[in-house]
Amino acid sequence: MRRLTLAIICLLIWAISAGTAMAVNDVTLEVVQAPPTGSVLRGDDPFPITMRARADSSLKSFSVLIAPAENPRPGMEVVGGSTSGSWPTGAKTSETLSVSWSTKNVTPYNGLYRIIATGESHVGGTKTIRLDGYAVDNLPIAVSGIVSEIKGDDPSLNWQANSEIDLISYRVYRAVGSSSYKNVSVTTTTAYTDKEAPKDVELKYYVTATRRSVVANQGWVESAPSKATSFFIPLPQSNAQPTVSAPQEAPAPPPIPNVEARPAGKIVHHGFGELIPYGTVDDSLPKVPAPLSQQEGPAILQPRLKSPAPISLPQVYKPPFFAAALLMIAGAAHIGRLAISMFVDGEKRRPIDGHQAEPASSV
Repeated sequence: MRRLTLAIICLLIWAISAGTAMAVNDVTLEVVQAPPTGSVLRGDDPFPITMRARADSSLKSFSVLIAPAENPRPGMEVVGGSTSGSWPTGAKTSETLSVSWSTKNVTPYNGLYRIIATGESHVGGTKTIRLDGYAVDNLPIAVSGIVSEIKGDDPSLNWQANSEIDLISYRVYRAVGSSSYKNVSVTTTTAYTDKEAPKDVELKYYVTATRRSVVANQGWVESAPSKATSFFIPLPQSNAQPTVSAPQEAPAPPPIPNVEARPAGKIVHHGFGELIPYGTVDDSLPKVPAPLSQQEGPAILQPRLKSPAPISLPQVYKPPFFAAALLMIAGAAHIGRLAISMFVDGEKRRPIDGHQAEPASSV
């Protein structure tokens, strides 16, 4: 009898244990739709997530959560990436839940995330599954609201702050003339003044924003360029005094034979048949060389060199043959006067009516 009682007690204990085990394992979870694990998620389009839960007894609660896979940081908490439900005993044995994962609204922080689904039954059964390896890697929005001005002689930019909570910095790019853009500054503020900007050439600028990335090798991703703004800053007026080199003395002109100091504007005879106007002795006008007859040494005929540029001088030239003609005319006139005088004297000494003219008495 005692053995029978002991066997019944052992059977009851086994049944209770088996029932408890059955209750713990009465929840099952199924992934209906979700991005592949290890995906890089970007863009405005939401990613649909659908999970289904079942319980052999009855479903008590079910939840789907999108959570950071890293240590949570300020602003990294899930905004709206979860859904859940709870029901009374015997109300439901299965439920399907869906989440629309917007990587910009639900998870505004770039980083690693996971999907967590948990189901619980009224008899104490629970089940949890995790889908890991989702990398959210959105670009920052383009910088806007750029205001450009000139501070002193330097171009200056100001812009509106971006709204990303994981923003790292702003990058300023400059193009000089027709050259390509180059990065000239990385700043965490919303203003930049280019102290090294070249002058007297067109300058163009744009700004980008960078935010954290778990995908890019450099650890950040960059936004599209902002609207470009341009400057043209002329060279500033210099306050320095101009420097002038000391004047170099010009070589003295060669001396001119038979020419003495003369007042400006006087016409001086220089050689036979030449009338040459001069200024002062040290004027800069080219001097006419003396005739070969007045030069020392034997006369050497040299070919004439063409002057590099014609020089116009107020000179009056009278060729020598004019003077010779005048001398010939004057000589002929003198000879004529002598001939007339001799003829007149001869007529006076001629006999008149057979009488011999007396010679003129000398006084």
